[in-house]
Amino acid sequence: PVPYEQLSKHIRHTILKVLKDAALFLPVSADLGKQVARLVISTPQQVLRNVVDTSVFFYPAEKKEISKKVFRFIHVSGMNEQKNPAGLLRAFAAAYGVDPEMELLMVGNRNHSLNNYAATLGLPEGVIQFAGEIPYSEVAVKMKESDALVLFSVVENAPCVISEAICCGLPVVATRIGGIPEMLDEQNGMMVAAGDEEALKNALLHLKQNAGKYNRAEIA
Repeated sequence: PVPYEQLSKHIRHTILKVLKDAALFLPVSADLGKQVARLVISTPQQVLRNVVDTSVFFYPAEKKEISKKVFRFIHVSGMNEQKNPAGLLRAFAAAYGVDPEMELLMVGNRNHSLNNYAATLGLPEGVIQFAGEIPYSEVAVKMKESDALVLFSVVENAPCVISEAICCGLPVVATRIGGIPEMLDEQNGMMVAAGDEEALKNALLHLKQNAGKYNRAEIA
């Protein structure tokens, strides 16, 4: 994404005019509202959260817990630099070195350079899996089969994928940026500083080791 300050004068003028003429601005997070007020203009606003199709993303009322040894983290994104997938892979590899009873499923745009990079991290085959782009409904299935969502973005607003994971009852590890602190608390996940791979490694280990304290039905 292009920073607001780097947009052309014409585009910035258009944005300013739209906001001036708006009766009410509806940002998806309070953080976005504050940033717009700081960068453009202060205008009447009310937060209107992103929504989730809960006919697709939901925690089953009669959830059958699957007894499995390996704890699965799932990451869902377009795999662009904003999401910092390479940093996530490094942090996960470091966590795996401490506790090998975990795996990582990467869902989204298939970036073959990431597959190649993951292969250089020295992990056994299958520990990191790349699902590529899959249908929307299949993302929900993969979430329900997983134990936690992890998102290591350097720039964010209010990621829909976090809301979708929460609706599936997943605890979330994500970065403390944008509107994410408005979505997560100690009951449904953990937050780390953007770019802090050591903190992410420790958060992955802590969440796995304390998974029992997260009530998936209550999270959902």
